Amino acid sequence: MTERIPSPGLVGRDGELRRLRDLLRRALGGQPVLALVHGPSGAGSSTLVSALIEGAGDVDVRTVTGLPWESTREFELLRRLGLSIPQVPAGRALHDHVQGAAARVVRQWERWLDASDRPLLVVVRDAQEGDAASLSALSSAVHRLGPRPVMVVVMARTSPQAAPPAGVAALQQVHRDTSIALAGLAVADVARLAASRGVLLDPQAAARLRRHTSGLPRLVLEVLDEAPMTTWGATGERIPAPSSVRWTAERNLVAAGPDARAVVEAAAVLRPWATVREVAELSEVNDPLPPLDVARGLGLVHVRGHQPLRVDLTSPLLRTAVLDLLDLTRRRELYLHAARQSADEGEALRLRLLAAVGPDPGLADELEAFARVSARRGAWGAAGDALAGSSELQTDPARRAALLVAAVDAYVGHGDLGRAAMLIPELDGAPESPQRDAVLGYDAILRGHRHEAEHLLAQAWNAVDPAAHPEVAAQICHRRALHALAAWDAPALVEWSTRAINLEPNTAPAVVEARTLEGLGHGGMGHHDAARAAYAAITGDVPEGAQRQRAQMGLGWLNLALDELPTAAGKLRLASPRDAWQGSTRVSLWAYGWLARCQFSLGDWDGAMATVERAVPVLDATGQDLIAPLVHWTGAEVSALRGDWERARRHLDIMGALRSDYVVMLAPVAIARATVALAAADHPAVVRALSVLASGEHGAGLDEPGFWPWHDLYAIGLTATGLLNEADQFLQPHEQRARERGHRSSIARLGAARGRLLGACGELQAARAVFADAMNQVRELPLPYLRARIHYSYGETLRRAGKRREAEQQLHLARDGYAALGAQTYVDRCDRELQAGGLTPRRDGARLDELTPQERSVVDLVLMGRTNREVASQLFISVKTVQYHLTRVYARLGVRSRVELIALQNAADQESG
Repeated sequence: MTERIPSPGLVGRDGELRRLRDLLRRALGGQPVLALVHGPSGAGSSTLVSALIEGAGDVDVRTVTGLPWESTREFELLRRLGLSIPQVPAGRALHDHVQGAAARVVRQWERWLDASDRPLLVVVRDAQEGDAASLSALSSAVHRLGPRPVMVVVMARTSPQAAPPAGVAALQQVHRDTSIALAGLAVADVARLAASRGVLLDPQAAARLRRHTSGLPRLVLEVLDEAPMTTWGATGERIPAPSSVRWTAERNLVAAGPDARAVVEAAAVLRPWATVREVAELSEVNDPLPPLDVARGLGLVHVRGHQPLRVDLTSPLLRTAVLDLLDLTRRRELYLHAARQSADEGEALRLRLLAAVGPDPGLADELEAFARVSARRGAWGAAGDALAGSSELQTDPARRAALLVAAVDAYVGHGDLGRAAMLIPELDGAPESPQRDAVLGYDAILRGHRHEAEHLLAQAWNAVDPAAHPEVAAQICHRRALHALAAWDAPALVEWSTRAINLEPNTAPAVVEARTLEGLGHGGMGHHDAARAAYAAITGDVPEGAQRQRAQMGLGWLNLALDELPTAAGKLRLASPRDAWQGSTRVSLWAYGWLARCQFSLGDWDGAMATVERAVPVLDATGQDLIAPLVHWTGAEVSALRGDWERARRHLDIMGALRSDYVVMLAPVAIARATVALAAADHPAVVRALSVLASGEHGAGLDEPGFWPWHDLYAIGLTATGLLNEADQFLQPHEQRARERGHRSSIARLGAARGRLLGACGELQAARAVFADAMNQVRELPLPYLRARIHYSYGETLRRAGKRREAEQQLHLARDGYAALGAQTYVDRCDRELQAGGLTPRRDGARLDELTPQERSVVDLVLMGRTNREVASQLFISVKTVQYHLTRVYARLGVRSRVELIALQNAADQESG
């Protein structure tokens, strides 16, 4: 029987569908495959597999669904698939019977294949409800089957918070290379899915919807179908829980019993991840652990931590449903009770605000006072919440408008453009003022809208009287300093920072932030001593908390630009986590972006990609397009160097979809495109990508050594495309400036480019001297990738000049450097260069002794026969990290598999014996 599963289409699953189709092609070629597609309920596995079937052509599709009431009946899933499997005899081991069942499956598949003369596609739905014996037999059958066109697709619901059933867990282990985990959709894909339903969401509304639904397509669609259109308007009503979530919540709360229901309701009222003690006090349940166990079993809460234990509902939509199910009076009582017991002033005010049912001047004043305190320490998110709350309790329209302006300003300062966007339309009715224009200009900066920001900030400055309103004027100056930073206009950055500093006391929030920017302006003009002095002057003045975070980030950026990489990494790492400082997502994202660049330069590419992965969801949630290119630059470059071209292209596509009005957006986009093109040896594309920076239209700041490393890439592109005179003329002023600044890494980069050019001009002796000087410049700097690039350029130049033995030494040094980093793209290129010169890539078993301690630990366990998962478990690292280390080791040692690695070790043992 053949069944076609309808597919309404896919959004955001292109990569997963491509992977499934690749596996299907493998199966059609005679290599049987079992693919496990798993993820949370609503992740879209059915739609994904339907799309696979619809595009599979003429195949024999057989489907079966796991049923919970049959999960303990061995082989019942196979029987409903049409196979005759006898009952397991009493006393006989199930394991032995699985092998017999697998043999029956193989024979049945062969009969189906012979009868239909079509490839076979077996689809198992809801495998988490199926019996483990059937799943094991299917896996064994795939391994036993000869070269026949068979693919088995197993679909299972899994959750990161709970272990899967034994059968599914075994498939995850055995078929980990053909498992596809479905996560939530990205913000852009949520917007696309909404558009397919006729709902056009701006990025902030899409981010809200993604956050509330975890990006699960089914929940996204349910909310879109049921929520009123006003939910997605400018003012952004609360996203309601869809009926399926409400019904499930109500049913589970009834089943939970009174104590468990009480603790769940308390957890819904309190902030996310409240302590179990707080939940117990609010719910008035003396022993909360048994009720929490009940609630966990019903999927209502998660519990984490140890000292203290913390609890939260399993999703934002469930929190909404639980609160909606509470009687209004009971909900208000819980809010007030929680406020009385909270030791956190901000949390207590938030709860009292939620309990308010009308204007409350006293509470409004308390909120405004709390906002002022929060602003002084740079906690702009807390300030924004308090100001917005105070505005809701006002009866005076003018006062309400002023508070809304201040709230939007605070949210933008925090980097939460989504919440700012919800309030901005309400400013339309507010009177025009310098404050209003400055706030809107501030918002335009973080969205990357340069010309809009320029107009609004100029208008604000022209309208303000600094003598009468120094605080407002200082704020405008700070915004103009940020505008100059985004435009990478260092003189203007110093000018506007200085103006802000001279207008207000050093403790004023705008002045403190301006002081944390001033040093970058001096650095961007090449005044390194002045830059260091500016940061030294604020080290003792800036208070702990969010303002210290800003200073750490700015100084870390400067340290990175000045080749002080270990120091930079320390400061940027400290500045990255927003919550630890109660700080700004804007500052955190800058810190993440520059930390990723720092980790990349230091050779910690795993760390760099992890930093990128931490930053991307924050970018999606807050809509700060200004900083997005900086983050994706590293993602694109590392992916290309590792040979992951699909991921590199995704990062480039995200960057390319953004407006690049500002230089700090334009430069990363251009450099990322150039580095990816260079990795692909597409030199004309390198020149095209960087021509926008070489045009001279974006100011002299782009040429300051250390901040935006692009000049050597452009010169390499010009040289490789035969534009030798242009390359020479381009390099000269940049070489002179780098020497004047004494900037070693820039001298080295440009020297390697000059060496290539001299080699192309036939001036080999001069090229040798330039390459030697370039290597000497970075000899004491922790820049492994740059060193590998210099060796590669030198070796390539020598090889093209016919100096084979000299080239061999340099290319081996380059290959070793690239292999240690996992830059497989250039490892392969080194091998091709060596082979083109009639040389052989070195495969030296003795280099097992040159592995890092982590690599050696992984290799030792692999040589003992451990699987990747077993290695990961023993070393307390992820399977992905094990795979990465092995890939890097294989490249360094010149082997391609575990078998060759074992042979290499045996050879080394024999030599030493």
